[in-house]
Amino acid sequence: MNPAISSINDIEFSGRLSSALNQQSQQQFSLLLAMLEQNYLDRLHIHDDAEAASAAFDPASSGLSCYPVTPLKAEARDWQQLGQINSMLGDKRPGDARLYQIMHPGPLSLRNDSMHIDEDVINNSPLSAQQKLRKPDNTDKQLEVDETGLYEILNQIHASEQAA
Repeated sequence: MNPAISSINDIEFSGRLSSALNQQSQQQFSLLLAMLEQNYLDRLHIHDDAEAASAAFDPASSGLSCYPVTPLKAEARDWQQLGQINSMLGDKRPGDARLYQIMHPGPLSLRNDSMHIDEDVINNSPLSAQQKLRKPDNTDKQLEVDETGLYEILNQIHASEQAA
């Protein structure tokens, strides 16, 4: 890991930017401001394995697993449970349906993919967002460069001018 890159990322949040402004150091402030990426989503984020290991908490290993586990994605049994809840609501038993939902929590999403964005959402977003979201798809497409193409066009124009 390059320490210079790490220091660039922490300029704004470590207080170095504001301290450079308070110390009346105009050169340092302008340098730090120039190094700071304006779009926060485009900033380089470095994953620290030590922080992730210390932040991980497993309630099953600590004996605190008294609550039902909420699945991350929908499976076949989740659709069956939704059918049971629907039948309870159809029979005018909302209390039973609520209790069943608490005892058998539904999945958090349809798929366990945090980077997935539905095509309808992408299609309804602004054009600049669509291009940015579809950017990885266009990385393998490259333009073919023909250096002689301009010379051929100029020759055609010159020939048409001489014929006229």
